[in-house]
Amino acid sequence: MKQKNIPFNINVFLESFRQLRVTGIISVILMAGITIIRLIDFLSYRVEGVSQQIKFTGFDWMPWLFISFILITPVLMFQAFQFINKRNSSDFYHSLPHKRSTIYISISAAVMSWVIISILSAIIPSLLGALFFSKYIAFAYDTFFLFVLFNIASCFLVGGAIMIAKSLSGTIFNGIILTGLILFVPRFFISMIISTIESNPIFEGVIGNGFTNDALNPVTATVFSIWGISNVNMTETFISFSSIIYGFVLGLIYFVLGGVAFCRRKSETAAQSAPNRILQAVYRIVLTLTLSSFVIRELFSEIHLYNEGGNIYWFEYVIAYSAIVFVYFMYELLATRKLKNLIRAIPGLGIVAVLNIAMFFGLSGIYKNEMSFRPASDEINSVTLVPDIKSDDYYSINYYDYVLNKIGGLKIEDRKIIEDVSSSLNKNLAMADDSLSSLNNSIYSSSTHKQMCKFKIETNGTTKTRNVFIEGETYDELNKLVCSSTKFKEAWLTPPSFSELSDVYVNDYNTEDFVLTGDESEELYNLYRSEMKDADFDTSFENFVSGTNFGGFECKCLIGGRSYDMMIPINESASPRTAEKISELSRKNQSEKLRTLNEYLSRLQESGAEFEGDIFVYIRSIKNDATPVDSSWYFNNSLDIPNTILESRADDYGKYTDDMYMDINLSIYNVTDPDIGSFSCNFVFRADDNTIQKIRSLDTSLMK
Repeated sequence: MKQKNIPFNINVFLESFRQLRVTGIISVILMAGITIIRLIDFLSYRVEGVSQQIKFTGFDWMPWLFISFILITPVLMFQAFQFINKRNSSDFYHSLPHKRSTIYISISAAVMSWVIISILSAIIPSLLGALFFSKYIAFAYDTFFLFVLFNIASCFLVGGAIMIAKSLSGTIFNGIILTGLILFVPRFFISMIISTIESNPIFEGVIGNGFTNDALNPVTATVFSIWGISNVNMTETFISFSSIIYGFVLGLIYFVLGGVAFCRRKSETAAQSAPNRILQAVYRIVLTLTLSSFVIRELFSEIHLYNEGGNIYWFEYVIAYSAIVFVYFMYELLATRKLKNLIRAIPGLGIVAVLNIAMFFGLSGIYKNEMSFRPASDEINSVTLVPDIKSDDYYSINYYDYVLNKIGGLKIEDRKIIEDVSSSLNKNLAMADDSLSSLNNSIYSSSTHKQMCKFKIETNGTTKTRNVFIEGETYDELNKLVCSSTKFKEAWLTPPSFSELSDVYVNDYNTEDFVLTGDESEELYNLYRSEMKDADFDTSFENFVSGTNFGGFECKCLIGGRSYDMMIPINESASPRTAEKISELSRKNQSEKLRTLNEYLSRLQESGAEFEGDIFVYIRSIKNDATPVDSSWYFNNSLDIPNTILESRADDYGKYTDDMYMDINLSIYNVTDPDIGSFSCNFVFRADDNTIQKIRSLDTSLMK
C-alpha cells in the first residue's frame, strides 16, 4: 500500500544520497581542489612579491563555480534518475510503497544537497583563506555571496529543466536534447526576434524590455555570453537580484512541472524516446525549427534590412536547408533507432516548412509595424528627450544621459523641435526602407555626420521610443533648449552623493593616470560636489560637449537596479580647486614614477646585465597649432637614448594647457639578470622648443 500525505521520505533521501556519493565526493574534491590550488598560487606570488591586500568579488576569485550548474548538477540529476531509462528499475521504483511525488521530492533533495555541498567546498576554503591570510586577501562579501546565490539559482533552474526532460523522455540522448530545448529555446527565440529588429539603428535598444533582456535568465545569460550570441555584461549579471530571483522562480516552476510529469509518467516509457509519437514529433520539429531560425534571420535581413531581394544566392539557402533536413532525420534515427520511423517523420517536414514561413512573416510583420510609425509633426503632441541607456557589453552611461534619467527625461513641446524630430525620423525611416546601408552611410559619413538622440514620441493614443539621427543645426538648437531647463541645470550641478556611487576612481586626462582609487576618492569628490553648487552651468556644459574636460571621476552608478559605468566630468574653470588637487596628485605620482625609474636604471647599469628596450615619444600641442612629433627608438645594452630623452624634458608634470607636452612610453626587456627583470612605465612631461629640437637631433638611423 502506498504511503499517503508524506511529501518527503528520509529513507529515500538517504539512499539516494548514498548512491550519489561517488559523484558527489568527486565534485567536492574538484571544487575544493581548484580553490586550494588557486589560494596557494595566489599566496606564492604575494609572499614573494608585493604584499598589498587585494579585494576580490566572487567571480574574480572563483569563476569555476560555473561548474556547479554546467557539469555537476546535470551529472548528478541524470545519475539520480537513471532508473527512468531502464524498464526493470523503472518498474521497481514505481512499485515502492511511496507516492511518486514523495520519490520525486526526496531524490531531487538528495541531488541538490550534493550540489550545495560541492559549492560549499569552494566557499569554505575561500573564506578560511581570507581569514588566515587577511594581509593579502579580502572579499567584497556582498558581491561574493550574490555570486554564490547566482550559481545556486542556476543549479536550481538546470535541475528543474532536467526533471521535465527526464520525465518526458525515456533515453539519455533524448533527455539531453530535451533539456537543451527547455533551457535555451524560449530565451533564444526572444533574443533572436529582438536582436533582429534592433539591427536597425533606429530601433536599437528600444524594442525590448526588462523581461526580454538576455541577462534576466542566469543560465542562458552565461551560456549565450560564452557562445557570443548576446552581449551581456556578466560581471553585473552575476550580482543581479533580478537574475537570481528569476532563476529561483523559474527553477521552482520547472521542478513543479517536472514533478507533475513524473507522477503521470508511465513506467513503460523507459527506454523509449518519448511517451508517445506526438511528443517525439514535437521534439523533432522544435529542434529543427531552432536550427532553421538562423536561416530565416539571414533571409529576413537580406530582404527587409538590406533590400537585396534581387541578389540573394538561393543556392546557399538550398544547401542550408538540406543540412537541416539531414539533421532532422538523423535526430529521429538516433532518438528512436528505427529506420522505419524515418518514413513516419516525413510529414513533420511539412509542419517545419509551415512554421518557417510563419516565422519569416511574423518577423516581417513585427518589423513593418515598427517601421510604420511615421507621425507628421502636426500629429505629435510632444517629444521627450530620454537617456540613451543600452545593455551593451559595458553597461556604460555618460553624465548627460545620467542627468536626463535623473529628471525623468525632458519633455519638449516646442513646435520647431517637434517638426525637426518628425522630419529627421521620417528621413531616417525612408533611408532604412531603401537599405540599412544607406542609413548607416548617412549616419557615419564624415560629410553628413549626424547626432543620435533618443526621443519618446507621443501622438494621440500612441507613444513610441525611437533613436533619431538629427543634423548638427537641430542638435545645437536642442542643446540650447536643454540648457534653458532649470530642472536640467540644477540636476547637472548636483552630482550624485558619494554613497550613491561605487568603485570611484579619479582620472587625470592629461597623464591618463588614476590619481586616486576607491575610498581615497571620497574627500576629493566631496570637494568637487561643493564647488559644483556655485559653478557656472554654461561653462561646465560647453566643456562637456566639446570634450575639453580636465579629468573625471570614473565610477559605477545604480540605475533601475543595474550598475552602469559612468564618467563624471571635471572642468578646470567650473571646479578649479578640484583640478588643482588632481594636478598636485599627478605631480606626486609622476615624481614617484621617475624615482622608481631612476632606481631601476641605476641597478641595471651597476649589474652589467645585457638588455633590450623600446622608447616611444609622442609630442602634442594642446591647442593643436603645432606639428606633432611621433618617434620611436630601439636600443640594447645602452641607455644613451632614454637618458637623452628624459634629460631633455622641460620639467616634471605640471599645467601645460597652453604648451606642448610629451608622452613617453619606455620598456626594457630580455634582461639577462633575473634579479632585475623587465620594466615598463609611462610619463607625461611639459615640452618646449628646446625639447623638440633635442629629440629631433637624436640619431635618426636608430629610428624604426
